[in-house]
Amino acid sequence: MKKTNGPKESMPMSLDRLNISDIPSFFAGRKPWQFSFFNQHKKLILSVTLVVGLLSVLYSLLAYTPKYTSKAILQIRDSAITSKYITSDPINTYSAPTANPVLNTMEILRGQGVPVAIWNEFLNRHPAEKQKLHLKTLPDWLKYYNDGKKIVKYKNVPGTDVVDLSFQWAGDPILAKDGMEVLLKSFQDLSRESNQSENHERFIYLSQQIEEIERKLIDLRSKIGDYKLKTKSYNVDEEIDDYIKTRSLLEQNTQAANAESKDYQQQLAAYQSTLKLSPENAVKAVAVGRNPTLVKLYDQYYTLSDQYASLRARYTDSHPQVAQALSQLQQVQANIQNEKKRLGVADNGKNVAIVDDTRGEAVKNMLDVQARSKGAQSKVAQMNHYLSQLDSKMQSLPQVEKNLTAMLDEQAYLSGSIKTLKEKALEAKIREMQTLSNVFVLDPPNFPLKANFPTRLHIILLGLLLGFAGGIALAKLKDKLLYISDPISKEYNDLVSASEKRYAEAPVR
Repeated sequence: MKKTNGPKESMPMSLDRLNISDIPSFFAGRKPWQFSFFNQHKKLILSVTLVVGLLSVLYSLLAYTPKYTSKAILQIRDSAITSKYITSDPINTYSAPTANPVLNTMEILRGQGVPVAIWNEFLNRHPAEKQKLHLKTLPDWLKYYNDGKKIVKYKNVPGTDVVDLSFQWAGDPILAKDGMEVLLKSFQDLSRESNQSENHERFIYLSQQIEEIERKLIDLRSKIGDYKLKTKSYNVDEEIDDYIKTRSLLEQNTQAANAESKDYQQQLAAYQSTLKLSPENAVKAVAVGRNPTLVKLYDQYYTLSDQYASLRARYTDSHPQVAQALSQLQQVQANIQNEKKRLGVADNGKNVAIVDDTRGEAVKNMLDVQARSKGAQSKVAQMNHYLSQLDSKMQSLPQVEKNLTAMLDEQAYLSGSIKTLKEKALEAKIREMQTLSNVFVLDPPNFPLKANFPTRLHIILLGLLLGFAGGIALAKLKDKLLYISDPISKEYNDLVSASEKRYAEAPVR
């Protein structure tokens, strides 16, 4: 449809039934606002606005529960919380933090300890709140709490250790502040417990290492004892000194035994030279000398032999005394041979010695010297054997000393490590007992003076605004429906609206 710009413009064909000349008189004496859209539908718009506004008032008063937020500002200082004790050496005791202590501590707010504390210390003191939220058990509350973002909010100020913490609760600002105090207390307690847990874990870790090293030390000491028993070495330095002294003493004893053996051998040779008998023949001679006649004859023989030897030393063989002594000696020898024949003792080409009682003492002494000589020789051999063993052991001492030194050094190292670990374990235990929370309150929980957006007033104003908009929309819908049922009336209204617009835009004279 084409609109007109003035009285001279032709009207649409659908307005032919109207008298165009009556339009100026129609507007005469009337104000423009009386033909506005609101003036035409003010009853409908106001009615809808009033109904929706009333509903919003009823909702805000009866159904809507405002929420209140209590806030606090915290400072998180250095924390003992770390990830793991990083070490490859079982004796090493250092640990390394792998994350920001502020972030580590804030992670506590995401744990299960916070909602459990809120349930135990807040909701149990306010059973009406549990009924309002339809919570009967702790699992119900944990399911309702979920990740806690709708109740607990926190934000770390970038580049600082300051944290903004807030607790939101619906219904009562006192409850919001009470819940915030419970949240803050549980956060500090859990932080302290976490720090204590870290120190306790460190104490347990160090205690386990101490036990492990003590077992190693016991095994090493047993190994050292077995090695000393096997090598017969206990203190190598002292043993070297003892071996030197022992060897010197053994050498002296060996020399003395050698000298004694030589002396006995010389005595034995003298006896053999004197008796003209070996010890074996002397024994036989003693047996033969038991015959009194032979003993007597041999005594005569030895006497004459000595005389004959003495005379020969002074005289020549042709001297009468020498000749006489030789004759007598030969006669005694003949008598001895005859007596031996009579006794049945044959010489068989060998001289058979006969020792009398007088010379038996010499034979006895000779045999005693022989026994002493053999004893001295045995002692010398024994001393040489001891010296050989001692030299062999002294040759192995450097390797024994090296092995023992290595094991003793390891023993000293383990003992020192145990001492160090015990000191660190005691330090960790003391820290565990003295650990405080690293969460410090800079600004305590505040009392929320006003509810969070939206408040009841916001709900009412929003209801009125929506009611007014709904009334306009309903009026528009009504006009559209009327146009569909009466097009002429609609064209008339359009004409009136256009006239009102021109009238409003006309300059005032």
